[in-house]
Amino acid sequence: MPDFAHAEATAWRALGVIDQLLAARDRMASGVGGIGFLREHEAVAPVAWSWWMLISDSARVVAEAAKNGNGFVVAPVMRNLMTHAVAMAWLVDGGDAAVQAVDAYSDNQLLKLITNAKRAGWDVEGDEVETKVRAAVDERTAHPAPEVVRLTNEIRNTADLMAAFGEQEGYLPYRHLSSYSHTTRETAQLYLHRTRAGGWELRNKPRESGLNDVTWTAVCLIQAGRILDSILSEQLLAEELDQATAHLGISGDIVPRIAFAGTPPTDVGDAQLRRARCRSRRHGGIAPYRGTLIDAASPADPPGRRSRDPAQRPRQPNRRPAGSSNVAAGPARPGCSRCRSGGP
Repeated sequence: MPDFAHAEATAWRALGVIDQLLAARDRMASGVGGIGFLREHEAVAPVAWSWWMLISDSARVVAEAAKNGNGFVVAPVMRNLMTHAVAMAWLVDGGDAAVQAVDAYSDNQLLKLITNAKRAGWDVEGDEVETKVRAAVDERTAHPAPEVVRLTNEIRNTADLMAAFGEQEGYLPYRHLSSYSHTTRETAQLYLHRTRAGGWELRNKPRESGLNDVTWTAVCLIQAGRILDSILSEQLLAEELDQATAHLGISGDIVPRIAFAGTPPTDVGDAQLRRARCRSRRHGGIAPYRGTLIDAASPADPPGRRSRDPAQRPRQPNRRPAGSSNVAAGPARPGCSRCRSGGP
């Protein structure tokens, strides 16, 4: 497997991965009428689809800019797709309550915009939208749903959102790109070159291409693709995602840790639960149990599509079908000190 590092070689592989996944995305999107979602995810399916399309279109913009040496110019786009990638995991984990939280957060933001418009002297008094939104906010305030309140608080802030899914490491490049999304020294000097005399030489291209940072765009595209694939009735992206993961040099599925919601099934032992919760690299970032997605696939899967029944598919080392109940994955490993399990 190639080395995954913050280096130019990885960045060029990442560009290839982005192109490959965008081609798969375009093929899938061309058959929009035939895409199905699992029944238990129908509440989040429309939002998940829209966010996936936004993420993939954003990745296309980032890749093209990076190829032209303008990676940092689209830093805000890169930050936005990073936020939405982890938000997709948050959405699927939260279910209908997460969809309600998106509405709650959006209503609050809209009221702030209306307040700003009034301060600017705009005539928005008596607007029907404001009346409707304020009524919805008042209803939530009078009858708060604890889960919706919790999820609304998480979605407000990217740092909190990433922390909730154990993605603190992913927040580092997000913060790095912040320097190129605001009025900072980095943007003030991006088109300048310091001369030996201590002055500045004007440039017509950025002094840094931002190519290496495209690596995180590829990671987020894989991550979001895994999450979308886990709620589809058939895994339309699985083959391309596996190839992209191997080519980029990442071991295991890139799926954020999702906390247990409710009581896990009784046939999952304590050691397995510890391994499922474990974030150690020894366990490849295995996601916790989420329940069986579907009883069985059709007798014969169409070419290029995977069966949802693990028994009908060959087992792959260090691979776990996204969303499956098989929390133990991969060959035997030594005991893990973090989760105190005896093996995988």
